[in-house]
Amino acid sequence: MKILSVDDNAANLYLMESMLRGSGYEVVSVHNGVEALQELERQPFDLIISDILMPQMDGFQLCHEVKNREALRNIPFIFYTATYTDKKDEDFALSLGASRFIVKPAEPEKFMETIAAVLDEHARGVLRIPEPASSGEVYLKAYNESLIHKLEQKLEQLEEVNRKLQAALREKDREIDLRQRSEDALRVSEARYRQLYDSMMDGFVGTDMDGSIREYNEAYLRMLDCVPADVEGLRYMDLTPERWHGFEAEIIEKQVVSRGYSDIYEKEYQRKDGTVFPVELRSYLIRDDGGNPVGLWAIVRDITERKRAEEERKRLEAQLTQAQKMESIGTLAGGIAHDFNNILSFIIGYTELALDDDSVPDKVRDDLKGILRAGDRAKELVSQILTFCRKTDNSYSPLAIGTVVKESLKMLRSAIPSTIEIRQDIMDLGLVLTDLTQIHQIMMNLCTNAAHAMEENGGVLSVSLKKVYVDGEMSRRVPELPMGPYVTLTVSDTGHGMTPEVQERIFEPYFTTKEQGRGTGLGLSVVHGIVKNHEGAITCTSEPGRGTTFTVYLPMVDAVKDMKESHDERPLQTGTERILVIDDEPDLVNLARMMLGRLGYEVITKTSCAEALEVFGDDPGRFDLVITDMTMPGLTGDKVAQRLMSIRHDIPIILCTGYSEHMTKELARSIGIREFLLKPIEMGELAKTVRKVLDER
Repeated sequence: MKILSVDDNAANLYLMESMLRGSGYEVVSVHNGVEALQELERQPFDLIISDILMPQMDGFQLCHEVKNREALRNIPFIFYTATYTDKKDEDFALSLGASRFIVKPAEPEKFMETIAAVLDEHARGVLRIPEPASSGEVYLKAYNESLIHKLEQKLEQLEEVNRKLQAALREKDREIDLRQRSEDALRVSEARYRQLYDSMMDGFVGTDMDGSIREYNEAYLRMLDCVPADVEGLRYMDLTPERWHGFEAEIIEKQVVSRGYSDIYEKEYQRKDGTVFPVELRSYLIRDDGGNPVGLWAIVRDITERKRAEEERKRLEAQLTQAQKMESIGTLAGGIAHDFNNILSFIIGYTELALDDDSVPDKVRDDLKGILRAGDRAKELVSQILTFCRKTDNSYSPLAIGTVVKESLKMLRSAIPSTIEIRQDIMDLGLVLTDLTQIHQIMMNLCTNAAHAMEENGGVLSVSLKKVYVDGEMSRRVPELPMGPYVTLTVSDTGHGMTPEVQERIFEPYFTTKEQGRGTGLGLSVVHGIVKNHEGAITCTSEPGRGTTFTVYLPMVDAVKDMKESHDERPLQTGTERILVIDDEPDLVNLARMMLGRLGYEVITKTSCAEALEVFGDDPGRFDLVITDMTMPGLTGDKVAQRLMSIRHDIPIILCTGYSEHMTKELARSIGIREFLLKPIEMGELAKTVRKVLDER
C-alpha cells in the first residue's frame, strides 16, 4: 500500500514516515498541497494523510481539489492536524469529502488502527465515496468562514500570549526563561496568523485610530489593483469616495467604538485609476491591554458581481411588470370593446333605419348622417385600441395614406403645447399596401416622441410625405430595402437630440430615456415592428442639441383600391327567406328584426340559447339561415352553432361578436360557420353578407 504524507513540518514528516514504514507501508512525503497534486499526477496512491495549515496550498484546498477531480476523488483522505481542532473544522473537513479527521498528537497504536480501518473499508467498497464537493461559491464561502474563524481564534491566542508575557515579566525569578518561551510562542503564532491572513479570499486591512493604513493582505491589494507602495501613507478615507465619508464616520463612532464592532455594511472603494466599485465590510475595534482603543481592522469583500446580478434581476422584474401591465390593458380593452360595440350597434343600426325612412326631412337626414359618421369614427377608435393592445389582426389593402397623416396631425395639434409649431408637406402619392390604423399608430408614436423632445423650450415639428425611388446607392445605405419606388414619411424635431449610444438602443423593447411614469419604452419598438411587417425600413439621424429625424420607407404598390364610401347609396340587397336570430340582448334582437325585416326577410328572434335550440329542433327545415351572437350566458355562439349543425348539418350560420379573444374568422370557418361579423354591423354590410350566405347554399 502506497501512502502520500503531506506536512510542511520536516520533523512531523519524519515521524510519520517512520511510523508508516514500520507497519509495512510505502510512503512518499511532500511539504504542501501543490507538491501533493504534482505527486498525485505522477503516480497512484492508496491513501492521503495531510496536515491542514501549510504554505502555498493548505489541506482544505488540497482536499477540495482531490475530491473534485474524477481521477483522484476515490482516494481516501485523512486530515491529521494540530491547528484546526474545533468541531466546526472537523465538520468542514468531512463536508469536503475526508474519510477521517484526527487531532495531533494521536497515540501511534490508535492512529495505525485508523489507517488500517480506512484502507480495509476502501478495499471492501464500504468506505463513503463522497459526491463532488459543493459549488465553488459555496466552498469559497465555507472555506473563508473557516479561515476567519481561525483568524479570530489566533487573535484571541495572541492576546492571551501577551497577557501571559506581561505576567511573566513580573516574575523576576523566571523572567529570562519565560520571556524566551513567550517570544518563541509569539513568533510561531504570528507565522501561523500570517499564513491565515494571506490565505483569505476577502481583503483584510488594519489602521490606527486616525485611519492611517498599517497592514493589509494580498487580497486587499488585488481588490484595489495596487502594490504595497501605492497604499503606504494613505488613510482609509483616501480610498473611499467623499460621499461616503460622513456615513462611515458615523458607523465607526456609533457602532465600532461604542460596542467593538459594526454591522455588515456597504459602501464604495476607489482604485488608483479612479474607478469606483462596491464593497461589503465589517469593522472591529482593537484595544491594548489597558482596554484603550488603538486601531481598527476590517474584512472587505468586493460585491461588484453580486450588484450586477441584482441590477439584472431588477431590470427583468421591471420588464415583467411592464409586460403584465400591457396585458392587463389589453384584457380591459377587450372587455370595453365588447360592450361598446353593442352600444354602437344600437346607434348605427337605428340611425341607418331612420335614414332608410323616406319621410325623414332633409335637415334631419343631414343630422342623422352626422351621427352615422360619428359612429364610424367611434368604431374605428375601438379598432385602434384593440390593435394597440395586440387584440386584432390587420388585413392590408392598397391605400393612399396622406389623409390619415393629415388627420393624425389635426389630432396632435390639440394634444401638444402651443410652443411647438407643426409644419407639414404632404404630397398626393401612390398607394401603399397597409392598414390605416397602423399608419395612425406610426404617426402618433413618432410625433409624440418629437413633442416630448421639445416640450421644455418649444420648437418645430416637421412632417413630410413624399415619393422616392431607392436606387443602388441608396439601397447600400439602407441595406434592408430592395430597389424600387417608396413612400417616405419623415418626422423631424428641433429638440435636444440623442447621443450615438442612445441611438443604438432606441428600437429595443422597454428602452426609454424618459423619467419614470412618462413612457413604457415600447413606442419605437412597436413602430419598428409595424414597418418591418410592411417590408419597409426606418432610419434615424440625430445629434445632441440639433434635433432628430425619423424616416419611414413604405413600398408602393400598383394595385388600385376599389374606393367607396363607408355608406354608399347603392340599393340594399334584399330577400324573403326565414332567418332565426339569437342574442341575449333584447334591444339588439329587436334591432336585428327591424333591419332584416326592412330588407324583406321573415325573422324569428330568441334571447335564450335553450329556446332557440328548441324551436330549431322542432322544425329544422323551417329556417334558411341562423344569425347568432358569440358571447351569451349558458352557451357561447360557437357551441350553439355546433348544436344546430348536429341537428341539421347544412344550416348556414353567421356568427356575430362585439369582441372575442378566442374566436377568429378562420376558427369560425374551420368549425363550419359560413361568415364571421364584427359589431357594430352596418345595414349595408349585414344585407350583403346575408344575401351572400343564402346564395351560396
